[in-house]
Amino acid sequence: MASPVAHSFAGFWTFLCFHREGGFSVLQNWRRFALQIGLLIFVANAADLDFLLSLYVRGNLNALHHGFTHSILFAAIVAVAFAAISPSARSFFRSSLIYFAAYGSHLLIDLVTSDRLGWNARGSGLPLFWPSREEWGSPIALFLGVQHKNFRALWEMQNALASLYELLVCGAITAMVLILRSKYEQNSQ
Repeated sequence: MASPVAHSFAGFWTFLCFHREGGFSVLQNWRRFALQIGLLIFVANAADLDFLLSLYVRGNLNALHHGFTHSILFAAIVAVAFAAISPSARSFFRSSLIYFAAYGSHLLIDLVTSDRLGWNARGSGLPLFWPSREEWGSPIALFLGVQHKNFRALWEMQNALASLYELLVCGAITAMVLILRSKYEQNSQ
């Protein structure tokens, strides 16, 4: 699994994909969009709330991790639930799609996460089509997985380096997207 850094960027990217305003105007007016962006960042990280459920139900951080919360079915349930309670939704379908994209980004990122980068670095696999027990993995790893076998492992240097890697890669992607969207906005005016 990737760290919350990559998942949080994915929540922000979901906002950029579905919002009319883009580019640096989003950063300049961030207060206006803070609630929407914050909610999408929360949804993009929500699949890993199974850690808390695991700890509560089984007394073990990993007992339920990468279970039903990492499935397309659960992503759809979460999307519909958030769309139903979302105060800013223009349309239920559009809102569901946005939340599904944010939650689904978590699944996609975890799918391309492993203990080493590159081809044939398959990670632990996800039950994307839960309740089927078959686990799916990607033949390429773009993100380094973080250690999470216990609370102590969360603070290992490998996790700090993986988070730094995510910050640099996702930060560069975000900067490119903001620059391109700003140029597009200027050209369309």
